[in-house]
Amino acid sequence: MESAYLKCHVGPILAKAIADTVVAQPSNPQEYLALYLIHYLNVQEHRTAEDNHLRKAIEIREECAKIRIQKEKAAAETIRRGILHFKERLQKKKEQEKALMEIYEEATAEAEELLEQEDSHHEEPEGADRDGGATGDAADGENPEERITRPQFERRKERLDEARNDFYIAQRFMLYLQKTHIGQLKTTLLDSAERVRVAQAELEALKEIEQQSEEEALRDTKPLPSAQGIIGNGRMSAIATELTARLRVQRVHKRITVIHVLYRVFRCLCYLLFNSTPRATDTPAKVAALIKPAVVVQLLRAFNPVAAYDMNQPLKLERISSKLKGEDEEEADGAVDVFPIPQPKTRQLRRVRRIMRSCLCDAEYICDADPADYFDDDTLGEDELLRDEVARYETAKARRKEIEETVESQTKERGGIVLYALLRFIRAAADYRAARDAWIATLHELSLPIPETEEMPEDDDEDAMRQDDEEPLNDDGEVDYEEINRVQARIGIDEDEALVRIWEARDKQQQGVLQELVQVVAKAANDEEEEDENDEIE
Repeated sequence: MESAYLKCHVGPILAKAIADTVVAQPSNPQEYLALYLIHYLNVQEHRTAEDNHLRKAIEIREECAKIRIQKEKAAAETIRRGILHFKERLQKKKEQEKALMEIYEEATAEAEELLEQEDSHHEEPEGADRDGGATGDAADGENPEERITRPQFERRKERLDEARNDFYIAQRFMLYLQKTHIGQLKTTLLDSAERVRVAQAELEALKEIEQQSEEEALRDTKPLPSAQGIIGNGRMSAIATELTARLRVQRVHKRITVIHVLYRVFRCLCYLLFNSTPRATDTPAKVAALIKPAVVVQLLRAFNPVAAYDMNQPLKLERISSKLKGEDEEEADGAVDVFPIPQPKTRQLRRVRRIMRSCLCDAEYICDADPADYFDDDTLGEDELLRDEVARYETAKARRKEIEETVESQTKERGGIVLYALLRFIRAAADYRAARDAWIATLHELSLPIPETEEMPEDDDEDAMRQDDEEPLNDDGEVDYEEINRVQARIGIDEDEALVRIWEARDKQQQGVLQELVQVVAKAANDEEEEDENDEIE
């Protein structure tokens, strides 16, 4: 082996070294030969080192490639599992929503069937309504100075019946609601707190714009007796004109901020169930801290907007129907709670109604003054000016219905059936309470008896915090703005409520126009009667 190595490696290089030495003919051939061999060895060692380094680099590159391939496979597997998990969650959510939708439809059908049975089993005594009060025949009254006419009285009673039916239809699903459903919505709200903050900031900016527009429009103006303007007519500055034009442009409601709807719904629940203040619910974190799923579900099942209720006794139409028919009295007497929860404060119902108006209209102002509340159908059809007012109201009503359907449909599709059901429940509860209070007020105005089954709402004077709903007055009878600022600093401000307050001021202007038209129409009718009487006398 050594002979072969010497022959293949050492021999050739030694022969080449000797040949180069002979050709070079150095003065010291031995030293030249030694240096030549040393140089050759250094070159060989350098080549060997480069080969080893290259081989190691190739090995490292191959190892890195293997690791990268493994990581890519792991990442692809993670993505695949994530997509699969997402699809499974999506499919599971669809199945849950489908099951909830079936439950919701069944609950709605149950409520409608029970309401039909209640109507069919109830025999109205002549001269009295279903709730024990007087019918619209007594609303005519013999006193000609009565402000509420028979058609208006009957209209309010019809609204009460419709609101009651809508409430019990929406409330039926609450009996099937589970605490996990509220918990899921609560988690969604906390995860999207930043989006809620942005939506609240946009709402605050919109309120400031409308407030500035209102102030500019009413500054140094002389209102005209016409209902053509939403804000008011008169001379306006250039800034007010620009702001008003921006506000009157119909907004596009293609994509609703559903998470903001969820925040408003939970905030309304805090107002109704816990009598919370705006300051205590001004962030999603504060709202989530108040929302305890088990407690909220129990309260929702028993909640009654027009009477005291026991949180341990779910509100069911079957029990109400039994009481109306005089059946199951022992069970009803035994179910009375020693410490029932009183019906919600009037100011809280007003606040919730304002929030629902802002939410369902997606913060777009639409006039809420209905000419039918001031005139009967015959008068509306005869007068040309009133026909124009009715046409404007019908246009605004159609616009509002379109926006509400958009908000509800997107809430149902993107927010889930539970959020949709809660939205309808809160709206129906607020409308039911408002219709009941309006009907009771009508009975008071007409000096008609109040049904014994009706529980009277709390007077505003008995509510220690009523100042947050009504403007306090000073000793001179003027609005006490210092007191308003003090109360607002204590309880906070709800952005939706503040925005709708501006809308209500505009509605009052329109209502004032309609009231003036009532006087004009009444005067014209009296003049015609006098002329007819004079003609008959002649």
